[in-house]
Amino acid sequence: MRLSVGLAAAGLTLATAGGLRGEEPAAHAPAYQIESMAARFTYFDQDGLGYQSAAGPVTGPGSERVTVSEPQSEVVAAVGDRMIERVAVGFDVVTAASPNHKLFGLPVGTPVDAISSASRINEAGEIDADTTYSWSPTTNLGFHADYHMEEPLESWGLGLLVNRSFADDNTVLSASLYQIVDWFDVYDLDGKHQGRGARSTTNGNFGITQLLTPTTIVLGGYGVTIQTGTLTNTWNTVPLSNATRGTEVVPDQRLRHAFSGWILQWLPWQGALKIGGRFYADSWGATAVTGDVTVSQRVGRLTIDVGGRYHRQSAVDFFGTVFPPDRLVLRTADSDLAALRAEALSAGLRWDQPIGHRGQVISFALNGEHYVRTNDLHVDFLSCAVAWRR
Repeated sequence: MRLSVGLAAAGLTLATAGGLRGEEPAAHAPAYQIESMAARFTYFDQDGLGYQSAAGPVTGPGSERVTVSEPQSEVVAAVGDRMIERVAVGFDVVTAASPNHKLFGLPVGTPVDAISSASRINEAGEIDADTTYSWSPTTNLGFHADYHMEEPLESWGLGLLVNRSFADDNTVLSASLYQIVDWFDVYDLDGKHQGRGARSTTNGNFGITQLLTPTTIVLGGYGVTIQTGTLTNTWNTVPLSNATRGTEVVPDQRLRHAFSGWILQWLPWQGALKIGGRFYADSWGATAVTGDVTVSQRVGRLTIDVGGRYHRQSAVDFFGTVFPPDRLVLRTADSDLAALRAEALSAGLRWDQPIGHRGQVISFALNGEHYVRTNDLHVDFLSCAVAWRR
């Protein structure tokens, strides 16, 4: 799980010092100063059935049970009067049914991960760092780096960002480029190690933010992602018509497009409304539309957030729940790649408590979400956080 998901969930990603906003740097800024610190704990619980999982009948569907416990921490510091550093660290403890299954043809009680022990109970860790440099009052440059490690997988990510403001900061244009390389163990259906596999993910994004009125902001964006290499994981299987299981086979390239737009409206009763939408299409034949609404209300020092999301997608061209055994064709039974509808409801509370006499604030947050979709999957997550900011 990526760190940005956890810490941003309650608005506690705190990289908001002046240099990030293109403002004039403060005079006589200290050489190094902590701007904020945050800690979060998230519990993620997923249950349901999917034909890609062999943790069930040979012909499927099998269990998609997953639980994740994730503590995280984040520190944001100002370096001089132009640079902001953000470092986040997280650890996951993952228990998953799908990789920890018994396969047809193996002795009773033999798990597919008998050699790797992958994901029976899997610990993972990640460090994520951002550097933002205020090149001028209107231009910011950013650099991103992250490293993720778990038992069958290592992942490296590097990214570059630039944004420039115009018209007295009423318009901001941004562009980013992000590269991820994954390196992981490959196992066959008998649990034998088949060496290493790799995948490359290159992502580019372009965005515009426009202040329409003193209380209305609109945002638009386009993202393109190119993936190459081994694009399946090491445990997805497909049911075969002869009542056995076969390997998942997907293309070694995938081109993905995403268009998004948002409206943020300040409400005169100390509230805010955010409405967004997203359209997605890829070279595997999948398309999707997503709508998102969030309402925030400030009551004294308490902020209340309530949101809802609707998602609808088509299946990839080679999705199915049973395949012929006599030929190796493109095939997947992954429920994430099926046609589906999904809804999510979320709620959050954040209390901001001033401390001291210099405008410092300590915040406490609690967030939760319930997610369901039509092909028998539901997810609940709950997270709590504490943050201090200058």
